[in-house]
Amino acid sequence: MIYTVELNPSDPRLSGKYNAGDIVLVLCDATNGAFTVSMPSAKVSQLTLFMFEKIDSSGNTVTITPRTGETIGGSASKALSAQYEWIHILSDRGNYRVTGLTSGSGGIDGSGTADYVARWSDTDTLTTGVLKDDGSIVTVYSGDSGLSDDIDSDANLVIEGDSDKTMMQFLVSGAGSKNSILFSGDDDSSCEIVCSMDNCLSYPNAGLSTLRVLLSGYEWMRLDETDSVDAGVLSYVGSARIWWDDDKVNINPDAEDVDFIIESYFWNNQHDFWFQGSDGSAAFCKSIVGYTPTFPLEIHRTNQHPILAITAQHDTDYDPQIQFRTDSTPTVKWSVGVDAGDSDSLKFHPGEGVSDRNKVVFTQSGWVGIGTADPKVQLEVSSKNSVAIDLVCDSDDNESDTDAAIRFIKNGPSGTGEKMGDLRFDNELDIMCWKHGEYDSAGGALNIDRTNNVGVNTYTPASIFEILDDDANPILTITGKHDTDYDPQIQFRTDGTPTVKWSIGVDATNDIFFIHYGTGVGSPSSVGINTSGNVGIGAAPGTAKLNVNGTALLGDGGSTDYAEFESDGTLKFNGAAEYYEDIQFPIESGKVPAANFPTYEAFTTNTMAYAFSVDDYINLSTNEYAHWAKEEETGNFHVHLAIKTAQSTGANRYVKIEIVVAYADHGNVWTEASPISAELTVPDGSSALESFYLDIGDIDFSGYGIGTQIKCRVKRIAATGGTEYADDVYITQVGCHIAGDTIGSRTEVAK
Repeated sequence: MIYTVELNPSDPRLSGKYNAGDIVLVLCDATNGAFTVSMPSAKVSQLTLFMFEKIDSSGNTVTITPRTGETIGGSASKALSAQYEWIHILSDRGNYRVTGLTSGSGGIDGSGTADYVARWSDTDTLTTGVLKDDGSIVTVYSGDSGLSDDIDSDANLVIEGDSDKTMMQFLVSGAGSKNSILFSGDDDSSCEIVCSMDNCLSYPNAGLSTLRVLLSGYEWMRLDETDSVDAGVLSYVGSARIWWDDDKVNINPDAEDVDFIIESYFWNNQHDFWFQGSDGSAAFCKSIVGYTPTFPLEIHRTNQHPILAITAQHDTDYDPQIQFRTDSTPTVKWSVGVDAGDSDSLKFHPGEGVSDRNKVVFTQSGWVGIGTADPKVQLEVSSKNSVAIDLVCDSDDNESDTDAAIRFIKNGPSGTGEKMGDLRFDNELDIMCWKHGEYDSAGGALNIDRTNNVGVNTYTPASIFEILDDDANPILTITGKHDTDYDPQIQFRTDGTPTVKWSIGVDATNDIFFIHYGTGVGSPSSVGINTSGNVGIGAAPGTAKLNVNGTALLGDGGSTDYAEFESDGTLKFNGAAEYYEDIQFPIESGKVPAANFPTYEAFTTNTMAYAFSVDDYINLSTNEYAHWAKEEETGNFHVHLAIKTAQSTGANRYVKIEIVVAYADHGNVWTEASPISAELTVPDGSSALESFYLDIGDIDFSGYGIGTQIKCRVKRIAATGGTEYADDVYITQVGCHIAGDTIGSRTEVAK
């Protein structure tokens, strides 16, 4: 390609990337001041021709300098000071050579010739090298016979030389150097080198050389031998050659071990690598005539190991590697090679290069690192993020009972060593399991089902954690083994941010088993059981079977009906948790009225009692509302009575009793309740002195409590339910049933 670049003091930089064979015309304008042009490295711009010309008429100088360590024509710099003064320089991989400059006068024949550029050896003598550019074809000629008129009009660049000389030669100037020619064109273009003599291209060194043709991203390489059947198209000298199969056929068909002539040697646009033999066969050598390669590059051998060697021979740590590229603009996606600077580890990297990479690493010790270049064990997986290793069973999803497992073997390789353990997913049982020894398709010692339930010795755990033992007591042991008193325990946590709510375990300082709300079991104040089996609630267990610090509720759990032991030891009854006592009103201590009074007479042989006829009554002694009684309750009044004579009339007879109650609390006015009464049925056939119980009725003591005074009068009144019992009845006692809710009261006057 031919490029034109304009430089001046404001923009003196020679930028751009040029390839072998490019011609760069550099027009320098120093009108506004002298300036210096810094050349790109000759190693980078190899075989590029730079044509400098000063176009301004000022006396300002344009200085051209190479990179440090390089020269231009053996000098540290070159300068242009006169208008139209010019110099042509060509990179040779290490320095720049001067191929032409303004010196002397005249042209090729001393008089100047249009379209020609020549190099003068002195002021009057031209060298034999000639460069001609007529605007369409660039011709490079070196020799004595002069320029040929037989130029292919379809060509862009023609190189002509003497018949006994190599047309083009690439010299390797240093170890590791690379020579290349790049031909580039569009999709419809064709790039071809046509040779009409021996050794079209000669590579006289063992260095790495490349002839490359690029057509819109597709690479071609084709060299055709057209005129001679006993001369090589491409000649490699020294060790720079390609060997194939047992007969070591190289690309130079003049070699003694070649039995056919290579006519074509190329890569096509699909990157297929190919040789075409002179006998028309698509073959590499006589032993495999007719063999067709399957892949773009194939090495075939019949009696030796087919080996592809990639060698980096250098004291510097260069990394031999293979890079894999994809995409329409080929981009390196993977690199595989040896990191010479990292203990010669083999590395796989998803990108360009293997130096200082750690995706997948094989060390010389045979250890593998994934995510680390320095594995400390046989296989180490390292990541700054989550790490996962997938073991996949039944990958074809045909529901076969195949398992994914890791087995542990000692004293020998897999299959011969002792089977120590097996960690696997059992596809048939649908569980994860671990078993010591060899797995037998019956679950393991530790199993986890799909619902994350864990089973010990069972692969069907009924809960989150189940221990099964069919020949001994299933025991779960929690051990705190240490000289320091560490407490073995279980803690229970709840809430979205889990918080310890309960702890159970042993306080190692006193061997008490505690149940504690909160964290830890060291001397808490919840529930404890000592080694004697004594229980403490709210306090450490003592010598009693039960020690409660605080209020204790016995009954329905403290909601309605329960007995309550308060923190001071008081027993209290709530709701239906109550008992009943009598407030007694003795008959014998009562006061009889002047009229309608009962008769105090013989009752049994040695006792006396009051005998009541209809309308007889008696006022009984005043009593006090009991301290044990439930305050503001209902009092149930009743009488105990007996008939004086046998009742044998042939029909039931009736007795009716009435009670009038009056009461007053401290500071209150006495209140008399409405009379209450009840009727007793005396069955026919009842015996003399037969005792009866008669529930008279209830008196509401709402608003009244302990210390309330109670008086009552008991009276026999006429029966209303039937025929009156004819004889007297003995009333032996009047009582009032009241529910109790405490054992006494807390003070003398308060509940």
